[in-house]
Amino acid sequence: MKAHEKITSDLSKLVASSQKTELQPSSPSSTTASATIPQTNQPDNFRQQNNEQNKLYRHFLVEDAEAAKLPSKERHEKFRQWKTKNGFES
Repeated sequence: MKAHEKITSDLSKLVASSQKTELQPSSPSSTTASATIPQTNQPDNFRQQNNEQNKLYRHFLVEDAEAAKLPSKERHEKFRQWKTKNGFES
């Protein structure tokens, strides 16, 4: 069996078992969570949150032009601190 055929087969089995477990909720809270956000809406929510984070990040870079010159790890830590300080994150 070729590698891509094996991967496809394994992925099909994983999807089938995942769908089976989604049909049988393990707790009442999992039922509530799935009812709150429909499966078809999840990518849209992710895109919206990602867009909001991008807007905040651009706003942060405008406020702190020196941060753009920092290495990425330090810049992201500074961004996290900035969000906390400005009430965007707890």
